[in-house]
Amino acid sequence: MNSLKVFFTVLLTVSLYSIVVFSESREEISLNGIWKVSYDGSNFDHEMRVPGMIPIKPETYPEPVSHEVWYKKTIYLNKKFKKVFLKFYAVDNECTVYINGDRIFKHLGGFDSFEFEVTPHLKLGENEIIVYVKDLPLNQFNGVVGKQDWYGNCIGIWQDAELILLKENTFFEKCIFEISDSRIKVQTSVHGEWDEIHYFLFDENKVIIEGSSKNLNFVVKPHNIEKWTFENPKLYSLRINLLKDGKNIDTIRKKIGFRKIDTKDGKILLNDVPIYIKGLLDQDFWPETGYVAPSKEAIRSQLLIAKQNGFNLIRYHVKIPPKQYIEAADEIGMMLWIDL
Repeated sequence: MNSLKVFFTVLLTVSLYSIVVFSESREEISLNGIWKVSYDGSNFDHEMRVPGMIPIKPETYPEPVSHEVWYKKTIYLNKKFKKVFLKFYAVDNECTVYINGDRIFKHLGGFDSFEFEVTPHLKLGENEIIVYVKDLPLNQFNGVVGKQDWYGNCIGIWQDAELILLKENTFFEKCIFEISDSRIKVQTSVHGEWDEIHYFLFDENKVIIEGSSKNLNFVVKPHNIEKWTFENPKLYSLRINLLKDGKNIDTIRKKIGFRKIDTKDGKILLNDVPIYIKGLLDQDFWPETGYVAPSKEAIRSQLLIAKQNGFNLIRYHVKIPPKQYIEAADEIGMMLWIDL
């Protein structure tokens, strides 16, 4: 049972570049949408949705119409920022990124997110991003393929892409939230000089606890909170501000559901109450878009159908879910079992 207890530990990690934040200290630009695409590196005569994948046709199945693709997108910057990062949530399988003709970085692996600083390579006005992606046929590939043996070879920028623009040289590099049914342990790392961290926990628009810390690690311990359950998936909002000379120079926001998952006497407990898990397997494979969900609302609608039919857990099958999937499950009161 110890291994089961470890499996169910609620540990949420949010890197600097994966946090959706609207503040004076940073801006985020989604790169999702239509990109120009080439299968030969010179003629950009196709278009493809990001997130998305190279089409698989009946005559090529289980392989796509091409094992390599060049994506091209033009972005416009109208003001300067101290730091700019380019983040991809997943690109299958090997990609090389160029900005304004400069080779910026290379990444291998189709399931993990990655980000790089691109500040020196951007200029005011028009900027061109090219992402070269390639993969091998499944019968030649020796890495992790997940369910691709069954559903076809997924190649392309198949999860979100975004630019993160920071207005200060000091910022949160990483935040780790360890959540239980009564408190949040926060571990942060910061780039640059800072004075203190202020935090606020909101119930909708009402502040229910606030405090400050001179340390990178601290605990938020509110009173009289509602615990997250299947029947009442209560979510709070945590805001963390980084201060220097009395000025807020960076902000992180995170939705929080207070819950504790444990085991005792052969039973699984949610907030110390035994629960009976009734679960479904979700392949998360879509007729129109393959491995990519059409939208968060599409995900939410499928999870709601499962919940309305009496299920309380989804086993997510053999890939890493996008953040929208986790958010939707959190919001409607559905537990996730993620097959890595």
